[in-house]
Amino acid sequence: MEKTELAEMMQARSNIYRLLDRLFRREIDETFLEVLRSIAAEDAHLPDTAAARASLRKALSSDSQDILTDFAVDFARIFLGAGIAQGTVAYPYESVYTSRDQLVMQDAYEKVLKIYRRHGITKTEADLYEDHISLELEFMAFLCDEAVAFLEKDGQASFEENLKEQRNFFKEHLANWVFNFTATIREVAGDSIYSSAADILDGFIEEEKQLLS
Repeated sequence: MEKTELAEMMQARSNIYRLLDRLFRREIDETFLEVLRSIAAEDAHLPDTAAARASLRKALSSDSQDILTDFAVDFARIFLGAGIAQGTVAYPYESVYTSRDQLVMQDAYEKVLKIYRRHGITKTEADLYEDHISLELEFMAFLCDEAVAFLEKDGQASFEENLKEQRNFFKEHLANWVFNFTATIREVAGDSIYSSAADILDGFIEEEKQLLS
């Protein structure tokens, strides 16, 4: 594959990682709603999962008088447990799915924190722990952007080292828990837009597993 094609691939992957990062980071606002509608209408920048795109279109075409409030309520219920006295919550932290006691700020948190610091990265949201799904997706986007820069500078050795880090981070800090996370989302989300988001995330992670292997 030519360097230009490789760079385009890395940029496309970065774009999807950032889209998913935003989708799981905070509630959908008016600006992001329009982005989602545009993407769903064009079938662009999404994994090739027709069912996921169809369900996303359905969620976005709701005739609710206050669709943003509906999405915000779903976000708080699904990921924060708001309004749930007992029951399942899809907490968006790696530690919850990989630690023995299913708690936040365990080994996964400490490991990704060290990785981010090694790259000079600091989070901007004080209320998110470093192993939050959106921050891990954002870091993969960062690595893809870095790969593009290395290709443009003809830094072959740096590019190959970057790919190695992509594979390692993906395997150790995304592929090891995301499918359990998305299964939990579907368990509690019903026909919410976040069920569609879970399907899209699953599809993309499957594509990435094939690519990075």
